[in-house]
Amino acid sequence: MDLLGQAIISTADYNLNFEEKKQALKRKLERLESMEIDVIKELEGAESRSSKKRKNEVQNWLNNVGRLKNDIGTMELEAGPGLRRIQLGKLIEKKTENVEDLIDQRVKFQGGLLLDVQECRGDALFAPELVGQEFQENFDKIQEFLMMDDVSVIGIWGMGGVGKTTLVAHIHNVLLQRQENVYWVTVSQDLSIYKLQNSIAKTIGFDLSNEDDLKKRAAKLSKALSEKQEFVLILDDLWNYFPLKEVGILAREKGCKLILTTRMLDVCRQMECQETIKVKSLPEFEAWQLFQDKLGKPLSLDVMEIAKSIASECAGLPLGIITIAASMRGADDICEWRNALRKLQESKVREGEMENEVFQALKFSYNRLNNSSLQQCFLYCGLYPEDHPIARDNVIEYLIDEGVIRGESRQAKLDEGHTMLNRLVRVCLLEEDSYFVKMHDLVRDMAIQIMEIDPRVVVKAGKELAEMPDLRNWSKNLVRISLMCNRIPEISFGYSPAFPNLSTLLLCENFRLRFIEYSFFEQLHGLKVLDLSQTGIEELPGSISYLVNLSALLLRECLGLRCLPSLAQLSALKKLDLYDSRVEKLPEGIEWLSNLSYLDLGFTYLELTPGILPKLSHMQFLALPLITVKEEEVASLRKLETLKCIFYDVGEFNKYRTSTSAPNLSSYQIIVGQVRERVLRFITTDLKTYVKTVTFCECGVSDGEDAPHIPKDVQYLRFIRCDVQRIISCLKIVTELKRLKIDDCDGTECCDIQRFISRSIPLSTPQNTFSLLQALEIHFCRGIKKLFPPVVLANLQNLEAISVDFCENMEELIAMDEEQETHDSNGGNIAQLILPKLQHFDLRHLPQMKSIYGGKLVCNSLKVILVVECPKLKQMPLSLITLVNGQPIPLPSLQIVELYPEELWESIEFERPDAKNILRSIQRPVHWRGVWKLQLEVQRRLHEQLEIAYSSHDSRIPCSRGVLELQLEIQRRLHEQLERIRKMWDEKSKASSSSMDDPSPHSQMQN
Repeated sequence: MDLLGQAIISTADYNLNFEEKKQALKRKLERLESMEIDVIKELEGAESRSSKKRKNEVQNWLNNVGRLKNDIGTMELEAGPGLRRIQLGKLIEKKTENVEDLIDQRVKFQGGLLLDVQECRGDALFAPELVGQEFQENFDKIQEFLMMDDVSVIGIWGMGGVGKTTLVAHIHNVLLQRQENVYWVTVSQDLSIYKLQNSIAKTIGFDLSNEDDLKKRAAKLSKALSEKQEFVLILDDLWNYFPLKEVGILAREKGCKLILTTRMLDVCRQMECQETIKVKSLPEFEAWQLFQDKLGKPLSLDVMEIAKSIASECAGLPLGIITIAASMRGADDICEWRNALRKLQESKVREGEMENEVFQALKFSYNRLNNSSLQQCFLYCGLYPEDHPIARDNVIEYLIDEGVIRGESRQAKLDEGHTMLNRLVRVCLLEEDSYFVKMHDLVRDMAIQIMEIDPRVVVKAGKELAEMPDLRNWSKNLVRISLMCNRIPEISFGYSPAFPNLSTLLLCENFRLRFIEYSFFEQLHGLKVLDLSQTGIEELPGSISYLVNLSALLLRECLGLRCLPSLAQLSALKKLDLYDSRVEKLPEGIEWLSNLSYLDLGFTYLELTPGILPKLSHMQFLALPLITVKEEEVASLRKLETLKCIFYDVGEFNKYRTSTSAPNLSSYQIIVGQVRERVLRFITTDLKTYVKTVTFCECGVSDGEDAPHIPKDVQYLRFIRCDVQRIISCLKIVTELKRLKIDDCDGTECCDIQRFISRSIPLSTPQNTFSLLQALEIHFCRGIKKLFPPVVLANLQNLEAISVDFCENMEELIAMDEEQETHDSNGGNIAQLILPKLQHFDLRHLPQMKSIYGGKLVCNSLKVILVVECPKLKQMPLSLITLVNGQPIPLPSLQIVELYPEELWESIEFERPDAKNILRSIQRPVHWRGVWKLQLEVQRRLHEQLEIAYSSHDSRIPCSRGVLELQLEIQRRLHEQLERIRKMWDEKSKASSSSMDDPSPHSQMQN
């Protein structure tokens, strides 16, 4: 009865509430349709702006909504009273429940509608195996940089073919394996912002095709990248700078890392890379290993040595090694190997993979220079022999002489030359090596191939030629010929080359060349640069007068040359270099050379005819002979920029200082006093680092009006056997002094040098005499007892090196005043001096040295401390220990602490009881003690030789045999000591890997 009642009620409900149920379904369906529209719009917008895709559950929901709408749309919703209405009412109720379920599903979607698509990161790249220890180190460095929060842009640079792309490809693959977001974009050589945006967008799976405005594209791309949260973007082979923001890369945002590879350091700098890594060529051993690996099979013994020579021709360039090894794979005939080596050595590899893969990659860098002068500079470096260090100044002078570098002032030309070389270094066409540059062997081969086409050049430098080549087969259109560094003995009869366009002829460093036939120069009318330096030439033929366009005649270090023919016809001559030749008088007609702007007579004994120098009014560079010069001979040269000369005494020097009218003088090397050649050679080798130097040697100095007028911009002052007190009293106006060296000044008044320094220097001025001082050296000054007071030292905030040795009576380096001593003895705070930039502290053979300083010296940049043969020294005032996480360690900058003999470690007291044990970890190996003994002996004996040189009455006697023998003995014994140290170090390394905390002998030797 109950069931029947429920059925009756249900039937009545379906009949009475049918319309209400129908309207409820309609309302809820409308809500569902609104949700569907919103979801579709959100998905379409997000998917077009980023690489994210809709979740599967979202797509399933949309499909279900579509099916449900279709079902409801096909339903017949009208029915009269009765069974049909009851059936339809039940169906409406079911569809309403379905609609409600879909509404609930939409509300409950977890984590949004979209999902990052992992496949957008791309596939692993082909990456050859990393070869060599340095490649592995670079790989580790990059991974470390990626972990640093403060490093967002990393630059990898190096020459073409050196392995930059391979290195970064390995980084890409490692990140991919870790499931990290990493995107690789190869940058086209014709870079444009639009193309780069497209490349990046395509890589991350983002569509930019509907937007053309660059700024809007950048905004959209930036937003798409930011949604990645954390990612690494790699831009490979970048040639030009571009603003990151203009592309849409916000590299400084958290989680964004950018790695770029380029051949140019300038690009790294312009892109504001926080860290840069230069990828270098492989060392010889690793290069040979790679070559063998790529050959794929062992070589016979007769081929082995040839193969090694072929591998070495690639000079460590991985691309070259791999390419050449691949081309030789399967070659068994020794003739084929010899032929390949010969072609490589002759730079004749023009066909096949070597040309296409290597030279084209390198030549592209050359073509990208887009500057003919810069290209000429690069090609000039190819005139030097293979593996020959190229002196910067030397190649710049060539470019000036030939007119490639132009400018009004000589300094402007030099600056332009160094700028050009720096540019070539930064684009990896040259390698930097201190004052030299070097050219990679394959880069040189490419340069020679370019020169052999346009312009026409012959390069036979360093080929061990024992005779002059046959010139008859050479093109008449030759522009440059380089025969430097050969063994040509003469240019004999029959050589009269007709090369009307020849501008440069380099015969330098043919040490056996003694004779040139008269006819040789007769038809070389266009020659601009003739270099016969370091040859054995004894005289020049008179036919040199035919060289009417000659701009530079270079005869440096021609030790057999005694005289020159008349130069009166060489009206175009701008440069005459006779440095260290044996020419005894100036050639006739030199006074007619109105264009002469460079004259180097250094280390010659030429007789200067009075009145000639003032006629050379265009003179910019003047280096005068070993004989002293009168001030009136040089004072009138108004265009002078560089001067190297000797004045007889302080009087002549002062006359020059007061009468000179050379406003552009930017470089000078002036010596005052009567200096013999042997002493001068010791002196000048010490002056090369500085452009403004004055040396006083055995000078009588007065006070007042007769005091020397030292230039205020002097950088390096050296006093040898002078009255130091009076010289120092003249330093009040000197403001740019960087190095002060006092040698062998053992007069009685020197004992109070500290009093005179403190009295003479105006410490109250902001930029006083010693404020820029970087190095202070005192040698063989027997009378000095105390060097200077704290008030002077406290002012030396730029001091980097202190060196004091063989001052037999020195007792105290820094003398404390009475007030400080009383304060300390009464228990007050210990006086403290801070030298923030001091790196090298060197005290040697000071038998009376009792104290360095009575207070405390804080020098947190110290690298090297050497205390040798100071037996009375009892305390080390330097603060050498710091705390890291509560643990005492040596100063982070400290590399070497050396006390010799060993007893000093026991007798000297340090600031901490445990300092000795801590500092011994950076002590040199025991075998260095022999080196110290040798160095002390060397210094003593060299000083004795200087004594002999000073006392010699004949100033023209060449450097004595004793000095030469001493130098050879020094070289031999140092070599023996170093070999012993290396062997000892190798044994120590094998015995225990844990003992490698000490610096290696190699790095020690460099220090």
